[in-house]
Amino acid sequence: MLKPEAIFEYEGLTRLSAIDVARNSELRSRLYEGFRELFTRYDYAVLPTAQVMPFEATRHWPESIDGTAMSSYHRWMEVTTIGTLINAPVLAVPAGFSAGGLPIGLQIIGRNHDDRGLLAFAKAWESRTAALRDRVPPLLVSGP
Repeated sequence: MLKPEAIFEYEGLTRLSAIDVARNSELRSRLYEGFRELFTRYDYAVLPTAQVMPFEATRHWPESIDGTAMSSYHRWMEVTTIGTLINAPVLAVPAGFSAGGLPIGLQIIGRNHDDRGLLAFAKAWESRTAALRDRVPPLLVSGP
């Protein structure tokens, strides 16, 4: 009775060895250290909220992006895992709309333990993008 994505996750966990876990832990540590280095020079990392523009709700996920096959259902949105992997505060802000009227955003990753600084950034973003925030998405204006 589980959906295919849940079965995929469960079965993937059952195939992990201790060596896999150790290797992936080292990769995660290198990612963490890379961002620590980045944050010695920059206050924030700004990334898209997904690797693709919004798509139809009836579609499970994009099977490919620009000709590259997605090996699983979460590859199309894996950019959102970075903040979690480095234990950093992350927030999403509006960035605009697709040609079809669907919203798209940016994620802002802050330094570890600097939630207050990230919230101040979000407040500044909101005050400078009020026109974007108050704009009715074209999809709602024109209808489907």
